[in-house]
Amino acid sequence: MRCLALLIVVALAGGCGLEAKEAPAIPAAAVPGLETQPVTEIELQPELSAWAMVAPPLAPALRDARAERQAAEARAALAAQQLKRLLALGADSAVPAKEIEAAHAELEMAGAALARARAQEAEFGGGRGAPELLAGAAALSIQVTQRDLARVHAGAKVRFRPDDGSARELPGSVAGEPRYIDPMTGLAPVVARLDGAETLTPGTTGTAWIEAGPLRRVLSVPRNAVVFDGERFHVFVVQGNASPSPRVVELGEAAGDRIEVRGELAAGARVVTTGAASLQSAARLPSAGDDE
Repeated sequence: MRCLALLIVVALAGGCGLEAKEAPAIPAAAVPGLETQPVTEIELQPELSAWAMVAPPLAPALRDARAERQAAEARAALAAQQLKRLLALGADSAVPAKEIEAAHAELEMAGAALARARAQEAEFGGGRGAPELLAGAAALSIQVTQRDLARVHAGAKVRFRPDDGSARELPGSVAGEPRYIDPMTGLAPVVARLDGAETLTPGTTGTAWIEAGPLRRVLSVPRNAVVFDGERFHVFVVQGNASPSPRVVELGEAAGDRIEVRGELAAGARVVTTGAASLQSAARLPSAGDDE
């Protein structure tokens, strides 16, 4: 009888579909609020960013600085010629030593004045071989750090976003390579021609980006796909029905709403964008087993 009862129970369970089945995995896309985007290859234009200020028309200022430099050059040349003449006469003891010392001092002062004049001219975008700024055109003074100077070249494209609350960006180009570094700040003023600068008030500040190298093909992800755990950056990769898994990445340069990444990623892989921060927060929570 017991065997018969057991057989009946088994038959009823089979007929009613009560056999045990493994619960299907929940697709990542089915998680509420989760959105993904693919890792893509893009052409990235390397740029350096720096604080910048719209300067008033520089043509008159540059002209004055150039005139001062030319006067300083003439003074230095005259001082050198005078010292040479006195030294020649001094060989026969025909010139007092104090007069020769005074000529030496004048040459040193003339040299210092010339150095200051050249630095001032360079600050306005002038100097030997530097192109003239367009007469009457407002210019942009970009403060570039000393370590970035080697990446700045005349003619490089520039874009400027003023700090006026708008999202507009004005295009321009570097007028000439920097020739002066402020010893107090370590910054070099790079002068750029700016299209549409006449719409801005002189003294307007903002951020400028200067093209700083050839195009590169890189892997990129949306900026909001990247999260930081306090030590490293990573993204959450979704593969089929599996749960999103974190992958450590190194960040490169940004390009609009995307950013260069390096790591164990391939083009076409899907990464979590909306919901990535929530996944990061959940990963920090202790599991139930940790409380026991």
